[in-house]
Amino acid sequence: MKKTVLLIFFALLTLIGLQNFQKQPTTQKNELVFWTLQMRDFAPYITNIINDFETQNPEIKIKWVDIPFSEGEKRTLAAILSKNPPDLINLNPDFSNLLAEKGTLLEIDETYLSQFSKGITNNLKINNKNYLIPWYATSAITFANTKKTPKTYNEILEICKTKQSTPLLMFNFAENDSMLKLLNKYNITSPQDITSQNAIQLFSNLKQAFNNGCFPKESLTQSHREALEKFMAGETSYFEGGTNFLTLIKENAPNPYNNLTL
Repeated sequence: MKKTVLLIFFALLTLIGLQNFQKQPTTQKNELVFWTLQMRDFAPYITNIINDFETQNPEIKIKWVDIPFSEGEKRTLAAILSKNPPDLINLNPDFSNLLAEKGTLLEIDETYLSQFSKGITNNLKINNKNYLIPWYATSAITFANTKKTPKTYNEILEICKTKQSTPLLMFNFAENDSMLKLLNKYNITSPQDITSQNAIQLFSNLKQAFNNGCFPKESLTQSHREALEKFMAGETSYFEGGTNFLTLIKENAPNPYNNLTL
């Protein structure tokens, strides 16, 4: 029953109808715990969906918990290790893939994905199995605080060859898949490519850009949310958006890391 409820709630969040859902009889009230990462700004939308779902399914109670983006991975791991994970969680692709590979996520029956774009859901498969449903999927968008807007990373790196009075971009090197996206832009797609001339040139350019003040020093430690705050305060010239997915955590999920200390 619980797995069915979780998957239907996924569908509800993405505005897929419940007409074909045949509820199984139940005598106890079930609570489903749903985590999001810094989505409080969308509270009216999310709470309306929760209220509609609970009206249609009075035996089920949804508990929504919104946590800071920067604490998503740490809190998820802590919840798994304490054997008290949420049922449904909004995570970034890299971390979701890691959890799936370690057997921590619940496999999703493909029939529940029929309403989604095949191009997206097929690319989310791990070992030909589904563990993720798109929460939102977009191309990255760059916002600018200046009239001069570079169209490529090469143009950004070219600008960064001179000293910067204002950092251009707070590029979150340590968070999510930011570095991976950048490497892919330069066709560095395998461990062997890291020692290629292409990679050496890229890292040399990044080092020069960092030394010239193109990226704030906080780029190495701070989060995507903090990058947005710097942009909104006019402390950087550009800000880049991203993509997220929803995942289902298994009951009694195994620890995705060996000898993990939190």
